[in-house]
Amino acid sequence: MRDWYSLSEVFDALNGSASIPYIVLRNHEELFETAFLASHADIDFLCSDSRRFIECIDAIPRTHVPDGIHYKIMVNGQNVPVDIRTVGDSYYDASWEENMLSSRVLFRDMC
Repeated sequence: MRDWYSLSEVFDALNGSASIPYIVLRNHEELFETAFLASHADIDFLCSDSRRFIECIDAIPRTHVPDGIHYKIMVNGQNVPVDIRTVGDSYYDASWEENMLSSRVLFRDMC
């Protein structure tokens, strides 16, 4: 598993050459604050292609029996749980998921 230097590095990979449509579903306002990783259980993503997304961030399943949702990544030596949702997985209405992805806005105020 790759050990990312920071969450900013993870997002740089997603926003760079991988260019996988995704959004952070919750708590994006606090994502780059120092205390975020210590105070939140996980980062919830919605993406258009979970396979490519998982490969891009080098995520591995959190459980012994992979469920296609619960993963973890390593950031600066710390396991960071991530939930990866994809369009059509019935977490939200598929039309709403598609709309969220098509109207996403890149957050550029990263630390």
